[in-house]
Amino acid sequence: MEGARVTAMALGGTPIDPVATYRVTTNDFLANGGDGFTRLTAGTDRATAPGFDVDALVAHLGAGAPVPPGPADRITRLDTTTP
Repeated sequence: MEGARVTAMALGGTPIDPVATYRVTTNDFLANGGDGFTRLTAGTDRATAPGFDVDALVAHLGAGAPVPPGPADRITRLDTTTP
């Protein structure tokens, strides 16, 4: 929904500390501010790999190890009146 904002986040059940440092993974488009994610451009110690993110996904899935789906309850919608 346009104008909605994330109000809380947790990592492994622990609330995200807004003053802590975290390492995140994203594609180059978003890391460079694409789709309005301009805050990601402030990241430091950035590492990039050659190729496209889909190449890394294909290599990972082709490695042979099964990849189980994530938990279905990892996102909680607070406003249930909006579809």
